[in-house]
Amino acid sequence: MGWTKFKAMVKDEYTKLQLKLSTSSTSLPAGTTMTIKPMVSSKLTNKKVTWSSSNADIASVDANGTVLGIREGSVTITAKDAAGGKASCKVSVKPALLTLHTTSITMYRNKTMALNIVTAIQGTPVWKSSDTSVVSVNADGVLTAKKAGKALVFITADGKNGIASVTVKDPTIKLNTASVTTYVGKTYTLKATVTPTASISWKSEQPSIAKIDAKGTITALKAGTTKISATANGVTATCSISVKKPIVTLNKTSVTLYEKGSVTLKATAYGKSQTVRWSSDNKAVAEVSSSGKITAKKAGTAYISASANDAKKTCKVVVVKPSLSLSKTSVAVNVKGSYTLTASVKGLSSKCVWKTKNSSIATVSSTGKITGKKAGTTTISVTANGITKTCKVSVKTPSLSLSKSKLSIYEKGSTTLTAKVSGASSKATWKSSNTKIASISSSGKLTAKKAGKVTITVSANGLKKTCVVTVKKHTPVSSIKLNTTILTLNKIRSFQLRAYISPSKATYKTVKWSSSNTKVATVTSKGKVYAKKAGTAYISATSSNGKKVRCKVRVY
Repeated sequence: MGWTKFKAMVKDEYTKLQLKLSTSSTSLPAGTTMTIKPMVSSKLTNKKVTWSSSNADIASVDANGTVLGIREGSVTITAKDAAGGKASCKVSVKPALLTLHTTSITMYRNKTMALNIVTAIQGTPVWKSSDTSVVSVNADGVLTAKKAGKALVFITADGKNGIASVTVKDPTIKLNTASVTTYVGKTYTLKATVTPTASISWKSEQPSIAKIDAKGTITALKAGTTKISATANGVTATCSISVKKPIVTLNKTSVTLYEKGSVTLKATAYGKSQTVRWSSDNKAVAEVSSSGKITAKKAGTAYISASANDAKKTCKVVVVKPSLSLSKTSVAVNVKGSYTLTASVKGLSSKCVWKTKNSSIATVSSTGKITGKKAGTTTISVTANGITKTCKVSVKTPSLSLSKSKLSIYEKGSTTLTAKVSGASSKATWKSSNTKIASISSSGKLTAKKAGKVTITVSANGLKKTCVVTVKKHTPVSSIKLNTTILTLNKIRSFQLRAYISPSKATYKTVKWSSSNTKVATVTSKGKVYAKKAGTAYISATSSNGKKVRCKVRVY
């Protein structure tokens, strides 16, 4: 079988299974019905068809394909079979033959409304509701809303039909707040939003705690809790009310002030009256004005009270004396040098006034910076909040000298340079121009490292002195020989050992002498051996670079 023939067979089978409708387009007046018939393939064992409308507010369709026109407009009615086949019909809904004054109605539960027929009729109209549990209609066309939902109302007269769509909503009442906290003597007005508009009935569960008038204004009478209800259209909303005893709050419960200082407290009164009365229990320490302004008088403690509606709140006020201190009570500066004093101020004002007793010796700036002018002694004073502190200032002429201006030293050798300093500071700072050749410590100790020249600089009080150091190459000791390596001595006898250094040009020819047993024999720093008692000892000679030789000494 060829592919083309196979496709044709499949297409034929599909065509036989296709769902068809009795019509592809139709029209009907609103309020009337018509049935669209489906044509389902005989090859389908399940003949069930499901129906849907593209806009059920214009036209609805039931399980049997019956279309109801609701309001003017166009929709698509779609049928779907068990095999998934679809077919559709365009439906145009025309104006109803019986015209009502409105065809789309919104009502609230328990409300009534009369429908009026605009079209002239001869016979008696017949009214019907699609769902009487939502809305009912009597013989006069009066609607009664029963519960929230949607329904259709039909009218028939003189062989003509009309229709109206009805939406029923529940009435609502909403309060602007679900709870109110207030204080005895205070009032608060509740606001209710009622839909549809209706008069409101207000009620308090505990009128002895809080009462409410016809306008929704609550008056708090005593501490406690109650509920306020608002009812309209048969619907009730409630608000929880909490009534508290009057209180007074302060923005501060304790403050510390310096003498002559001030601060204003803020008090809030919760109760019938917002008027606050102020008082001080110790006016000699602190006073308070009618507006809550506290003025400190003298060192001590006072309690400031704020009273309203039989309630009271207090604030502890501690008044302290101002204080002033200086970072130094005496200081030395060099001529043309400077030093800045720091003043620590505690008091009403932080402003400091600086003065010098003798500006020809030292001056002082508004920030406490002292500048030395000439050698001598003077006094700097600072004043704040009526308190004065002083600092003794010694102005000195600085000088600096160095023990040597040049020297020579061998590699690995060391020496100490001495700096003589006078002036405001005795501190000297040392520096080497090349630490690879020679280094210098903070105490002036010079250590030679390798051959070369280097400049050592010492600084103090803005002055500098230098020393040129020549580091010479170091010739190490390669070996040591003694005039004897075995020595026999009687007790209380001595012998002079001599050390011979190689090479003869070694930089450091001095050796260090030592004895392995000083109870048998001792040796002086110059190599002289003294016998002490019978036994054996070893006398060693060691060079500065660690070369060593020894002599065996036997004492008998």
